[in-house]
Order: sequence, then C-alpha cells, then structure tokens
Amino acid sequence: MNNQCSSVVLWYAYSDNSFFETLYFVGNLLLNPNVKKQLLKVRKVFNIELKILKITEPKMNLRLDSRTQKLLIGYSIYIRDKNNEDGVGKKRKNLYLGKENLFEDQILKLRFKTYIEKIIDEVQISIKNLGSEQDSLVAWTEKFTSNKTRYGNIELSEKTLKNGKRTFNVLIDYLNVLAPEMLNIWNWVGDGKRVLLDYLKHKQKSIQNPKLKYKRQWKNSTTKQNYNEIKIFFKWIHLQIEGFPSTEFLNIPLTPTKTKTSSFTQQEILKVKEFVNDKINTNEWGWFCKMLMVLMETGCRIKELEQMKIRQLNISDRSWLIHGKSRFGGKIRLNRLSEQIWNIIVPLISDSEGNLVKDKEYVFHKKYYRSLNNKEEPNNNTLTEDRQNPIPHQTFRRRFNLMVKELGLSKELTPHSCRRYYITEMLIKTNGNIPLIGELVGHSDWKTTQKYAKPVLLKDTKIDLGIFDSKGVSIPIMITNQMRSDLENMGYTKTKISSLKPEQAHEIIQRGF
Repeated sequence: MNNQCSSVVLWYAYSDNSFFETLYFVGNLLLNPNVKKQLLKVRKVFNIELKILKITEPKMNLRLDSRTQKLLIGYSIYIRDKNNEDGVGKKRKNLYLGKENLFEDQILKLRFKTYIEKIIDEVQISIKNLGSEQDSLVAWTEKFTSNKTRYGNIELSEKTLKNGKRTFNVLIDYLNVLAPEMLNIWNWVGDGKRVLLDYLKHKQKSIQNPKLKYKRQWKNSTTKQNYNEIKIFFKWIHLQIEGFPSTEFLNIPLTPTKTKTSSFTQQEILKVKEFVNDKINTNEWGWFCKMLMVLMETGCRIKELEQMKIRQLNISDRSWLIHGKSRFGGKIRLNRLSEQIWNIIVPLISDSEGNLVKDKEYVFHKKYYRSLNNKEEPNNNTLTEDRQNPIPHQTFRRRFNLMVKELGLSKELTPHSCRRYYITEMLIKTNGNIPLIGELVGHSDWKTTQKYAKPVLLKDTKIDLGIFDSKGVSIPIMITNQMRSDLENMGYTKTKISSLKPEQAHEIIQRGF
C-alpha cells in the first residue's frame, strides 16, 4: 500500500491534474473490488440518466468519497475571476447524496433526476450572479440556446439549439482566455468587430492557443456557420434590450464557400452498378447496397435515410414523407419511390404473410454481418441485429469509403455525392425544372438547386433515375461473376469465356445463345 501511495504522490507531482482529480485517482486505487465494480455499474445508470435528460452542460461525474464511503456528484459553477472583474472562471463543487446507499440501484435510479436538477438550478444561479441580466454574455447565451421560441411562435429543433450551444461554448472558451472583457455584451458595441475578426482568424489556424479547451481548426464553411450564429444572437439581443444597436457593427466579409456540384462520372456509375449487382445478395454488403440504391434513386440526405421510418411510408402510392433539415424544425417533403426501390423496401417492413411489422420503427434497422476473422472458417460471419435502432450514418459512411477504395473511384466521393448526382441528372431528365427538383430534394432556396443546373439534354418527367432498373442495364465494362455463371449454363467453357470481350459476353446473354 505504501508503494502504491508513493506512486500516486509522484503521479500528482509530475502531472497537470488538479488536487480534486488526484483525490479521485487515489480513491479509485483504495476502493474494495466489489465496491469499485458496483460504483462502475451505478455510474453507468447515472450517465444514462444524463442522456435521457439531454444534459451536456454542466459536466457532472459520479464518485465515491473513499474516506466517508458516501456518493457525491462533482460539477462546476461559474464565478467572477478575482484577477479581472469582467473575467469568468469556474469553481469546483461536490454534492453529497445524503444517506443514499451505493448498492440500492433502483432507488438511486429514481433519485438521480432530483439531484441533477438541483445542480442545474445552482449553476443557473451562478450564471445570473456573474452580472446583471443586462451585461452578462454567458447569461444571455444560456437564454438564447435554451429558448425554443425566439421569434413569435416558431419552435426551433433540438438540433438547432444543440448547435447553438456548441457555437457559444467555443466562443466563451476563447473569450475567457484571450478577451475576457468581451464577456460583457456592451463591450461588443465598440470593439466587437475587431474581436470577432480576430476570433474567426484564430479558429482557422492549425496551431491555436494551448490554454483553449477547443482547438479544432475550422474550414471556411465552419467559420461562416459560427459567424452567422453569432450575428443571429446579437440580432436577438437587439430585440431583447432597449437601446442595444443592430448587428451592422459586426458585418465582416468572409471567403465565400463554393457549393460542390461534382459527383460520379458515368464510368464510376457503371462500376457502382456492377458492384451492386454482384454484392446485393451477400451477407457482407447486402444491407449497404440496398441503402445505397435508395440514396441514389431518391436524392435524400444520408441522415434522412438513417431516420427513414415505417410510419413515413404510404403503401397505397409508394411514397415517402421525408422529414428534412431546417432552421425551424425540419422541412417535410414527399418523394414517390420507383418500383425497383419499393421492391427493396417491402421485405424490410413486412413479415412472411405480407403484414407490416410492429416490432421495429426504422426501415433500415441494425442488421448486418461481421466477419469473425477465423482462419479455420474464413467465410464464417456473425449477425449483428438491433431492431430498435437504425443503422448509424457513420457505419454507412465507413462502408461507402471501402467501396470507393475497392472500385478505385475518386477519393473525393462521399455519400453526399449520391445526392449531387441525383440533382444533376434529374435536372437533365426534367428539362431543367429547378422548382420541381428543389422541392424533391428539400432545398429551401431554388438558388441552391440552380447551382447544379447543366445543359438540358432529355425531356423526361420521371422522378426516379432508373439506375438499378434491369430493363435499362448498360453494356458492362467487365465480365461479372453472374455473367460467367450464365454463360456456363449456356454451355460455354471457362476458356471460351476468358477469350470473350465484355460487350461480346453481354450480347450473347441478351440473345440467349
């Protein structure tokens, strides 16, 4: 034990950790194994409760006082920095959970909410005490990012509020370190433009101030997004506080972000089609190919596909009511699915008797095979299935990148390239019908759709591309496994097949001899 404690002292002496973090580390070393195991279990329950309540700030952690064996929640409140009357700092605090027993899981689960709400109330009070409601940037940003109805009766989405919180967490982090006087909103009137410009330039640097908590380098698009959010905030302040000027004093010219309109080339599309034909019935790639086909034939966003729900489908006319993205909670649009895509969807939402399934919500629920990497059984895969949750868009993105690498496609291609391809091809098919395409893909402004406009070549008002329609299969650029199988069934030898060109093999299969 003495050796263990000596190690802890050395660890503390040569680390940047606070005294409280050191005590927490020491306490973990001294805990009884059974107690430590139970603490991990209860801490998991506590973290789940934070997720249910959607609490991301303030940061809280559940610990056990090794001396008193009492549970406590660690957190921080905001205080004035004594070295600077306009500066803001944090003070570490602990809330002891009274006589709560570590081993009473169910009771703790019921009472965690009360303790969490108590901490949030105390943090809110600490924010208000930083200054009057008329000058504290921290207080006003807290109101701004928690107020669902800023203007009239229009409700903002949770995603919009969450993005706003992230924007101002990064801004306040910067101001605390490099411009604490700007934590008073009135100082922005005179010096806001200069400070904001310095802030945006700093966030685009590859190496940022080491004292900052958030050091990720911004691209032009991220810079513009954060700048717009800050301007919206001060416009809102202008409406809340009599005498506060409009946001003209914050006008800053930014590098425009060009909309990317390039996507797949026709050669790459041919490769993707062959890939889907070969892989759609395999355990490893089947789920991905089906999602890819829907993505390319509807022009939807990858996150919209992830959230595709059975209740959003209308069986009578094979339509999908898509809940898109929008500043005010999500633009809703209708997209009718082609017969080819509908035939993919039906088995995913119905049982063997043709009735809609009732034990899942999402069309593409988690169901895919993972390789066991067993040398003795190289083809042995295990099924991963979770009918309560969708396949995450991150999982699809990773698999998309594998396909790009396997087919030797452009490294710049992403799942969003499918949407770009849909837009450009549909503009051609509809003779440049920008309003129609803008409505189909959920663009809030037709100018966005117009950026994709190409010379119109065809006059076709169909709203599905027919990429995977077997009736419109193009001549392949290689002989696929399926084509080899068809030729062998027709009596051709492997030697003869190897001597054929792809177009010759295609022609033989088409005529049947």
